[in-house]
Order: sequence, then structure tokens, then C-alpha cells
Amino acid sequence: METHNPERNPTTSSHPHATPTSPWWKEKGFWVRLAVQTAVLLTFGPALVAGPQHLHGFQVLGVWVSSVVVFVGLLVQRWRARAGLAVVAVGLGVAALTATGGVMFYYVVVVYEAWYITAFLSHRKWVLLGALWAGSEFAVGWLLWAPYGIGQPLFDKQGMIVTATVLRIVTLTVLITVSIGFGALWGRGTWRRNYELQTLRARAELATMTERNRIAREMHDIIAHTLTLVIAQADGGRYAGQREPDKALQALDTISERSRAALVHMRGLLSVLRDDNENDRSVDSAPGVAGIPDLVEDAKRHGLNATLRVEGTVREMDDVRSLTAYRVVQECLTNVLKHAGFVLADISLTWGEEAVSITVDNAPGNADAAPERRQIAGSGRGLTGLKERVRIHGGQVTWGPSQRYPGGWTVVATLPY
Repeated sequence: METHNPERNPTTSSHPHATPTSPWWKEKGFWVRLAVQTAVLLTFGPALVAGPQHLHGFQVLGVWVSSVVVFVGLLVQRWRARAGLAVVAVGLGVAALTATGGVMFYYVVVVYEAWYITAFLSHRKWVLLGALWAGSEFAVGWLLWAPYGIGQPLFDKQGMIVTATVLRIVTLTVLITVSIGFGALWGRGTWRRNYELQTLRARAELATMTERNRIAREMHDIIAHTLTLVIAQADGGRYAGQREPDKALQALDTISERSRAALVHMRGLLSVLRDDNENDRSVDSAPGVAGIPDLVEDAKRHGLNATLRVEGTVREMDDVRSLTAYRVVQECLTNVLKHAGFVLADISLTWGEEAVSITVDNAPGNADAAPERRQIAGSGRGLTGLKERVRIHGGQVTWGPSQRYPGGWTVVATLPY
């Protein structure tokens, strides 16, 4: 039995499906199915009319007509499920009316349809299975009744029930019920496997989207932090160049250095989106807690008067939480440079029993320090995005006016291990 692709059928029960994007005659599955069905028809078709029993002309015609109709219905069923089922039902009905022994050959199709209905249809599948069972019962009853003559009761002259006929009907009824039940159970297993497959695909797609969102956040953090430093250095260099040209050159060197570093980080992140070997990807694209001292020193080299204080015993954190802690400090330093400029900024890491507390406290900006320095506009989503990032790990972020530096700003993040 061929494996049916549920994605080709919009009536699949496990999930919605799209309409095929290419015509049916251009699909490999159609021609494979056509070849298999043609081989079966040419092999068993003549045997249905060449049996030991004598068939009338209308019976021979009925056998061939029913075979062709079932043949077409099975092809149509792959793309139009219910229409194909209707055509197959008509073909099976014609086969039953011929009242030939070959009608039992078609019972393979009945079991197949029981499997198909359970595996790939979502609406009224039990109604369809019931109709399949009732149709099979009719076919068997008609096949056993026809030899007695249409309209003749199944009684002999003494008024006794024809026991052999009744026993045959009962036996075949049990076989019909068992075989259709087997086909339905088989179809249920197919449905479950398809459902699990689609669930795995959905999870993989969700994981891909999550990873892309993570990369987008990382790119935002890298670009925002780097451009803030570049703009700050450019403004400061322009102001200092009027009096101290050497400092202007130093600012240009800093801009070049930071831009190159950002480019390296960007390439590391974008390598995740490629299909290259994972061994070729950079492992330095995800900094962590260990990189916070270098981050603070880097901010100091760019003019920010920053200090770092660490309290408690440093604890082990997984890579994701470690990266989050790094991004908290980076976002806070970026905001200080954006909105306050080169001011005092105190960064403290307090390692507790269950979580690390990160506090960034900065003094207010001094507009007189650099008259030509323009304020860098932000998106207004930095702290909100930071709060969402920390909340994913069960932590929290709060911010507000600084108690230590009147007019300044304080951000406190708590991140569980």
C-alpha cells in the first residue's frame, strides 16, 4: 500500500493543508499511482470475468465498468478526497449489482478506503465508515440472495430458513466488521504518525522563528551599542578637533576599531543563517558574564567614567542566561551614552544564592561638557525589550530615578541562575 501524503489533501484531519501549487499531471506521484493501478487492472481484470462461473453479457460489462470507475475514483481521490470517494462508491455499487463471485476481489478496495477515511479525513469519518460497512453488508446479502431470484424469500417449502445462507451472511458480517475495523485502526495509526510528524515540523518552525528573533535581538544590541559609541566619538572628535587634533585622530581610530569589531560579531551571527558546516561557525558571537569587565573597560576607553563592582562568589550560568546578563549591562551603558553622555556610571554585580543582581547607576548628563554634542535619539524599546528578555528566564527589570545621583537614572535587573 502506498504512503499517502496528507499535505496533498485539504481534508486531512491533523492540520490544514494548502492546495497543490502545480497541476496534477506534472506531479510524479500521479504517474506512479497511474502505473500501479493500470498494472493491477490489467492483471486481475480479465480474471474477474474468466472464472469458473458462467457470466451473462451484462455481468461482464458491469465488471469492466465497475473496475474502470473504481480505477478513476482512486486517482481522483488523491487530490479531491470526497469526490474520489463518491466515484469509488459508485464503482463498488455497480460491482455489487453484477452479483458475481469476483465482487469479493473489490473488498481489498473497501479495506483500503477504511484506512484512507480514518487516516486523512477530518469530518464525518465515522459516518463514512458506517456507510462503507452498510454497503459491504448489502453487497454480501445481494450476492447470496441473487441465486434464489429477486423478490424470493429465503425460505424453503417447509418454511424453514435456509440455514446455510444465513450462516454465510453472519460469518461474512463478522469478517466485514473485523476487516473494516482493522483498516480503521491502521488508518488511525497513520493519522497519528502524520500528526506527530506535523507537530515536529511545527516545533522545528517555531524553533527557527525563535532563533531568528534571537539573532534579530542580538543584531539590534550590537548595532545600537556600536553606533552609539561611533556617534559619541564622532561628536566628541569634532568638538576636540578644533583644539586638540590628536584627540580627533584618536576618535577616528576608535570608530574604526569599534566598527570592525561590530562587523566581526555581525558575521558570527549571520553565519547561523547559512547552511555551512557548523564547525566553521564562530563561537565568539555570543559573549557572556565573563565579557562584562571588558565591556566596561571598553566604555571607559570611549570616554564614559564607568566603574565595575562585583560582590559575592561568581556562580555558573548557562550560556543563554550569561548572554542575557551581558546584554543587560551593554544596553544600560548604551542608554547612558545616548541620553547622558560621558558621565559617571556605576555597574555592580551582586551574586546571591539564587540569582545575580545587576545594577547600573549613572549621573545626569552635563550639557556644558560638549556644547556641540547632539542627543542621540532612541527607539524607546530598549528597556522594554530588556525586560522581556530577562522575564523569559524568570527574572525582572526595574528602572527609575537614581537615588545616588540626583537627576540620574538607575536600572536594576535580577536574573536567576
